[in-house]
Amino acid sequence: MKSFIQYINEIFDKPYPVKMDKTTSPLSGKTYMITYKFKSVNGSRYEVDLTFVPVLNNMVVNLARLDGRKGVFQAGGGDALKVYATTIECMKRGLVEMEKARGEKIGSITFQSPIAGGASINDKRRNTYLKMVKRFSKEMGFKFSYSVNNRPEFGEYYSFRLDRKGM
Repeated sequence: MKSFIQYINEIFDKPYPVKMDKTTSPLSGKTYMITYKFKSVNGSRYEVDLTFVPVLNNMVVNLARLDGRKGVFQAGGGDALKVYATTIECMKRGLVEMEKARGEKIGSITFQSPIAGGASINDKRRNTYLKMVKRFSKEMGFKFSYSVNNRPEFGEYYSFRLDRKGM
């Protein structure tokens, strides 16, 4: 029988198949965007948008659900971890692609997640994100930090930041 850690590692090592949907050539100041799309086992469609912000030497990550259902994850669908793993795969691929297009290393990666639902749901979500970010950041040579923020137009949200070590 597999341990929970073995189960998690297996999920992270087997993301959904992704398709690079579009890229933009570097714009003024070398801004660069890549969009990946994928479909989960329960039929939900997702898009991961990666945008390089030259002034900050930063890649911004946005995950969106495209099938009109509320929320990024379908309750009871059982595929949230695999969606996380696929998002990480998109981040890895995008990082390589952007650095290749720019000819230099990206200094940081940022992404946010809304805080919704009860405290226990948010603790689980935060802990899952932390596990995901720890694994990805260590593997790719980044250190991470996170904070809880609040803006009137968004409400409360987690803000994750990965900084490349030595930059």
